Amino acid sequence: ALGDWVVATQPQFGPGVAERFTAAQAMDPARAAAGRVMRQTIRTRVQGLLVGRMIKRFGATRTVIFGFTVSILAFIGYAFAFKGWMMLAILPFASLGGVLGPAMNQIMSARVARNAQGEMQGAMASVQALTNMASPLVMTQTFFYFTHSEAPVHFAGASFVLAAIIATLSLIPLIIGLRTVPKVAETGGPPPDPEQAPITAGEQAAAATP
Repeated sequence: ALGDWVVATQPQFGPGVAERFTAAQAMDPARAAAGRVMRQTIRTRVQGLLVGRMIKRFGATRTVIFGFTVSILAFIGYAFAFKGWMMLAILPFASLGGVLGPAMNQIMSARVARNAQGEMQGAMASVQALTNMASPLVMTQTFFYFTHSEAPVHFAGASFVLAAIIATLSLIPLIIGLRTVPKVAETGGPPPDPEQAPITAGEQAAAATP
């Protein structure tokens, strides 16, 4: 997303930043595509090998905390990486954060009644759509602010630092929710529908009569 924005707007970068994008534009598209495939392959294998085993051994809550921690550290690592090989070195470690999504889904599903699972998935999709709209705006403006020729501090990794801060702050509502929202099984199942009147003994007898 940042590459398309740079090509469209042609901003004035500070020292060292313009050279990075020049080098990125000169990269062979096949090599870049191979890198994306490798990233997805590593992430898929990590999820397939670790997610179920980690949740079974450590529980979904600890797995989520682990995923958040790995993601935060990976963002910080990306922020201060100044060579391409550094990004590749961080990639296997960052892929461990792939356990976060499935473990989070299990935590939320356990706290929502079966007849409300669809509503939960719809709410998650809505939140994700909002973040997909806001993230490019926030991250590109953050990147520009810290890389243009008159930036107070030239730091091309500012967007990744911001991502690490947001991920850290996201732990606050997670911890509050884990402490205050019980699992459905612990509450004896979903509450009865107030619009549905209970069946009386007379109605049960009438229904049983042939």
